[in-house]
Amino acid sequence: MQSRTHAMWALLALVPAVRSQITTVDGFRATSFALPKASKGAWSGLTVLPNGDVVSFDGQKLTSIDPTTGKIKATLAMIAVSSFGTDVALGPTGKTVFFGESTTGGLFVHDLVNHTTRRFATLGGNYSFAFHPGQGERYLWCSAHPGFQGTVKVFRINVLTGVADLIAEADGYAGPIAIDETGALFFAPAPKNLSTPKLGKILRWSATDVLTAIGPKSLAEKDATVFARGFNNAFDLLRDGQGTFYAADIFSNATHSPSLLEIGPGGGGFAAGLLRLKGWAPTSLHLERAAQPFERFGRAGAKLWMIMSDFVNGKEALIAMTAHRPTLTVTPSMRPKPNTLLAFQASRLPANALAVWMFGAPLLPERPLFALGAGGLMFPGFGVILTAPHLLLVGPTTAQGTARFDIRAPNVVNLAWTTQVLTGPVRKLPGGTPASVWVTTDAIEVITQ
Repeated sequence: MQSRTHAMWALLALVPAVRSQITTVDGFRATSFALPKASKGAWSGLTVLPNGDVVSFDGQKLTSIDPTTGKIKATLAMIAVSSFGTDVALGPTGKTVFFGESTTGGLFVHDLVNHTTRRFATLGGNYSFAFHPGQGERYLWCSAHPGFQGTVKVFRINVLTGVADLIAEADGYAGPIAIDETGALFFAPAPKNLSTPKLGKILRWSATDVLTAIGPKSLAEKDATVFARGFNNAFDLLRDGQGTFYAADIFSNATHSPSLLEIGPGGGGFAAGLLRLKGWAPTSLHLERAAQPFERFGRAGAKLWMIMSDFVNGKEALIAMTAHRPTLTVTPSMRPKPNTLLAFQASRLPANALAVWMFGAPLLPERPLFALGAGGLMFPGFGVILTAPHLLLVGPTTAQGTARFDIRAPNVVNLAWTTQVLTGPVRKLPGGTPASVWVTTDAIEVITQ
């Protein structure tokens, strides 16, 4: 049986029979689409094509999905026999899709231009794919547990010849891999004791060590450093362009619910709880536009796609998760008459915090205030010129994350100003760099008429 699906059903007995529910924490939002029943086992692997379509493998069909409706668009490729799917990855050129199964150990590449599919290798127990930044798509890096015995391994597979070169091995069961822009290899083997919590870890081999392992030499677990530990079982793992890792932790019992973990670029600890899950477990992850920030309360940037499985009720869903910046509205109008009483309402703010209301000369579009930092979203984007006359007022946010401020428009025609709300700070990732200094709403411009 395929190792990923085997792990799902091994954990089935541990999942409490509760009503299925997926909700996000403040600062993120998620859209859910129901998936049809997979040909065998479960949907496995996720990627996004250059045209924006989401692609996954249902055990027999490599399928494209409309990202706006969640509806099946087309079958890109089909294999002869229903199998337990493993992973899906878009090649670095954007012209090929790699996918695998572990019933027979098949590894396949589908050409998006010529619409052809080729089985290029057989690797029993294959699980997770990655590409090395300096080697293009001639070589597929793949974690596997051949024969489901002995150590779990990472191979470098020649896509043209199918020859597999052993790069590294570790104790445990098959788990996900990732390779950063330097060529360092990250590997999260599943712990041997799946019923005991907090045994999960992510190993890291340096880029230099990885290059020395190409050829007859291979790396052992003792050659790696432990990048992060203390979670349960990373079912999938990805890394964004800021160096932050996201892991799908599917361990579940009465006290340890499935989670989406966030791990800072420095490793070490982790922050759980980007999703509140009941009855669902994240099984496959993909970060679209990964070079862009994906940060709580942030601007539109990267989008995290997930496959969620409800093992008890036999359901699966495709989830799109995005950062959700707070919003600001004004009534009765953004073009009021002079001397009109205006009600500014901000929502989706951090709860029970202080909000700074800024009224001033308009600066639209916004630009960052670099004096507060220049890493990721460590600085807010202001719609108010702080070097010009402006008004700053402080007020609380509610337990529901809202804030309101009433002010009367000046008794002047054609007067323009911008209003924006700031609050914060956003939490810091354990082991990572500081998060945003501020949470900011969109800036809105008001003009009296």
